[in-house]
Amino acid sequence: MKAGALQKVSRGLYLNRRSRPAVEVAEVAQHIRQGAVVSLESVLGECGFLNNPPAIVTALVPRRPDSVPRVGSVKTSGGQVLRFNALPSRFFPSSQEEARLLLQAGRHCPVVRPEVAALHRLHLALSPRSSMRMPPQDVDFSVLDAELLKDLAWRWELSRALEDWKGQIQLAGDIQEPSQPTAPVSEAHRQRGLAARERLMARRKLNTT
Repeated sequence: MKAGALQKVSRGLYLNRRSRPAVEVAEVAQHIRQGAVVSLESVLGECGFLNNPPAIVTALVPRRPDSVPRVGSVKTSGGQVLRFNALPSRFFPSSQEEARLLLQAGRHCPVVRPEVAALHRLHLALSPRSSMRMPPQDVDFSVLDAELLKDLAWRWELSRALEDWKGQIQLAGDIQEPSQPTAPVSEAHRQRGLAARERLMARRKLNTT
């Protein structure tokens, strides 16, 4: 293997930077923590729900009664950061049928659908086990599948919390200032965030005319 082709992620785990198609850092999450799925800000920023896509990879691991998952951040030798949080196992697919419902098709690693990521984020904000605050108000619910979001919220007993969240956004009226990113973002991430914000402003303008 040529020098520079391998990038160390953690002990015994490397990325082949010369592979085609190119390997994304998100793909190693499941190898660092068993059962991990990419979710939260990584998914919500990618789909345009959030205005400020994160520069880090956000992933979740299942929390089971017989084990305590390892959470926190892992930094690669290249400077990329993966941050892991934990959720009860009911928020993860337990069968192929559930995997088709909860995960995005055609990805090289387990990546949840945006609707799932939004509810994951909401649950963490409400959980006493988590230090996460409520999600920001400068979000775009129109990029989500409303029916799937509603069905999953009912399934995970988050219907009332979801409606409260939407209600707070409606009461806020005009777009709030975007939440500040937790780490410096690349130009690609910045442009994606600007595009998402423009879409949100256009939709808000249509709704008020």
